[in-house]
Amino acid sequence: MEIGRRARGSHQQVRTTSPLDLASLHCFVLATEMPSLSVVAVELGQTQSSISKRIASLEQQLGGRLFERTGRGVVLTGLGAEVLPIARKLLADAASLAEYGKSRGQVPTGTVRIGLSSSFHFLVSDLFVEVSRRYSEVRLFMSEGFAPALEQELSHGRLDLATVTTFAPQDKSRDWDCVGIADTYLAGPATFGADSSDIDFIVLRSLPLALPPRSDPFRQKLATSARDLGIELQVAVEVNSTRMLLDLVSRTGIHTLLARHSVDAQLKANEISMRRLVNPVVQRHVTLRYATSQPNTLAVRVVGTLLREKLKSVLKQCY
Repeated sequence: MEIGRRARGSHQQVRTTSPLDLASLHCFVLATEMPSLSVVAVELGQTQSSISKRIASLEQQLGGRLFERTGRGVVLTGLGAEVLPIARKLLADAASLAEYGKSRGQVPTGTVRIGLSSSFHFLVSDLFVEVSRRYSEVRLFMSEGFAPALEQELSHGRLDLATVTTFAPQDKSRDWDCVGIADTYLAGPATFGADSSDIDFIVLRSLPLALPPRSDPFRQKLATSARDLGIELQVAVEVNSTRMLLDLVSRTGIHTLLARHSVDAQLKANEISMRRLVNPVVQRHVTLRYATSQPNTLAVRVVGTLLREKLKSVLKQCY
């Protein structure tokens, strides 16, 4: 009998423990990002007293103060600072779950976060127009960068999918979707190399170059190829943007190394010249990768399919 009474008592204790309220967590997070509770109240369309009550209720559940008042307003307590990243993750997970649930109804909806390699900046407008036309409930967040930054954003779940360029044959053991291959071209002023013949890698030893930073895989591949030939690249400036590279090439005597698809508009306008790099040929293997920290919603999958089609239209087929 004593055991039975303890079991019932324990069961009653569990039932009286109230779950954390997402609305209260939202109020708490907003209170850390906005100058005052009155601003939070305006943002949420509620009264300031209701916001204060929600935060007080959350403090009671967590067993301590989240804010303390100072002469300049309120600041996070130690507990508040510990709770904040957890609260943000819970809210993000709840939003992802809601979007995933809606996607099960076969209607793509929600935000899709895309990372595009810098050389594919020209796809942004076409992708936006296509998604807007086909999927009215899908919103896009698009960022541009080089491979290391995009891979980091994917690993942390801040992107849903991204184009990542590698410079080695596709590893079949990795879960990579190789979309296509692009050769590397030497881009220079319009007056340089007016013909369209190939150019040997060894010629780079006498040309001033604008290249990505040393941490970029492409820069590392070029350095390896140069060492194999016993030459040193003349890097005049490091640039972390394809569009900046193109501006330097078209307006100065500097050269750079790019994929042809990234400069099609400048070629047609006769702003630059391009010659394919050979001996050795440096090929870019473009992959489309998805975040693994959360399930891919229907919206992510349909946008990924559209992006893949657009990438394939400007790349050579994978081996």
